[in-house]
Amino acid sequence: MEPSMRSKYSTLDFFRLAWSFTTTKIFYSPARIIRQPTRIRGWENMSIGIGFTTGQYCRIEAANGKEGKKTLTIGSHVEINDACHIAALDSITIGNNVLIASQVYITDHDHGEITKEELLIHPNQRKLVYAPVVIEDDVWIGEKVAILKGVTVGKGSVIGAGAVVTKDVPPYSVAAGIPARILKTL
Repeated sequence: MEPSMRSKYSTLDFFRLAWSFTTTKIFYSPARIIRQPTRIRGWENMSIGIGFTTGQYCRIEAANGKEGKKTLTIGSHVEINDACHIAALDSITIGNNVLIASQVYITDHDHGEITKEELLIHPNQRKLVYAPVVIEDDVWIGEKVAILKGVTVGKGSVIGAGAVVTKDVPPYSVAAGIPARILKTL
């Protein structure tokens, strides 16, 4: 018999799953299931494809876009595991069939430049700096990865657990480390 991650739900887990499924169908169509508790802010600023799935304790935020533009676009059949944080100020695009492990952070912005002048300003008063993030189709993002502003992760790539992605990753590549570097390109 092949090993499998499929397990049976306890009675309490079954009721949590039923609650999540019900709230998804009422509030978050066309998603497959958004497991609760998950915090979604700016739903009107997002575009979600069919089959979107989240784990519990995710935080997904999309700011008001320029001229009504969606700031967060998630393709079809994207699966996000527990405790992920996606924060879109300007533009984050996640392609189709993307698998995202737990505790992943994806953002298109940060609190300014690292200069003496900026560091003399309180962090919450610094100007936000942003650049688009694109995660292309068929990408697999490992546990505890951080993908920072201005990055494109190419189609079919794998990002190793714990990586901090600060530069583009070419299609069909494996990247890992802090900062992430390309280990292999097919």
